Amino acid sequence: MSGGCPTLSRYLLRAAMPPALLLMGLLCALVFGLQALRLGHHLVGSGGGLLLLAIVAAHALPSLVVTALPLALGGGILLAAGRRQSELEAMQSLGASPRGLAGGLLLLAVGGATLASGLAAFVEPASLRGLHELLREQASLALVRGVEARVFRRVGAATLYLEERQRPRDGETLRGRGLLLASGGELLVAQEAA
Repeated sequence: MSGGCPTLSRYLLRAAMPPALLLMGLLCALVFGLQALRLGHHLVGSGGGLLLLAIVAAHALPSLVVTALPLALGGGILLAAGRRQSELEAMQSLGASPRGLAGGLLLLAVGGATLASGLAAFVEPASLRGLHELLREQASLALVRGVEARVFRRVGAATLYLEERQRPRDGETLRGRGLLLASGGELLVAQEAA
């Protein structure tokens, strides 16, 4: 039995896939869970609920996969090879070359690296832009939600004040809202007529 045997290579490949997929799922869930805990107050404050969390998860998934895929594949390959150490030694003693046995595992590693590179180059930037826009919109909604007229509200280093007033214009009553945002030495005033 000189060289490699495709059947043995496929056997090692099949042995490496379940732990690699399990590790990838665990890593993605762990990192997303930690990020969701950190951003949870913004998401809850904006009132988006589970649908918003699912949209954030969809935007974050490419970044998570780019990070987790190489680690998961490496772990899966090491687990498969480590658990079958005695089988690998027996196959080598029967004449199978290490390079021939590792063909499937090398194919898995190269395929995973190619997939991670493609995701990082083409999918991840657009996904991160979408996530940034979504989180910025939700943070803005959470900032102005609950602002009451004539009540000062502290939000971090900023102070919000909403004023509602009516003023006559050509015999009609015009109702308007003014929002005052003060942060440090800067003051921002926004007016909206309703």
